[in-house]
Amino acid sequence: VHIANDIPMIHQSWGHIKEEAYAFRSMLDAGIPYAFGSDSPIETINPFLGIYSAIKRRHLNNPRLEALNPNEGISVEQAIDGYSIGAAAASRSDMIRGRIQSGYLADLIVLEDYRKLPAEYWLEARSLFTMIDGEIVLNRL
Repeated sequence: VHIANDIPMIHQSWGHIKEEAYAFRSMLDAGIPYAFGSDSPIETINPFLGIYSAIKRRHLNNPRLEALNPNEGISVEQAIDGYSIGAAAASRSDMIRGRIQSGYLADLIVLEDYRKLPAEYWLEARSLFTMIDGEIVLNRL
């Protein structure tokens, strides 16, 4: 999520090195492992805003502001991997978290079919169903 709020400062202060900021696509292409998180309480805990930022690379409150290195954007699926598989690996809990698989803790959400929706969906996305450690904690289905 930092990318969304850092964009104005990066455009203003980083000069030519701004081309190296948040180089998600380059990292993926180089095979570098990556993980996403919220850095709450500094940034919002909402992972959907982080997904939007990773794919669109735009400021959340000022969409007219120039995107930051749009060629470094990644796909929705790659952003979701960063918040699931990547985050589990970074926290060394990837043997029990980060996947929907037998033997793993059932931490999962159900969303609308985002594949049919524009990227801006992520700005207002809400979980329809949430399980944490196999317990249903939200059911809007």
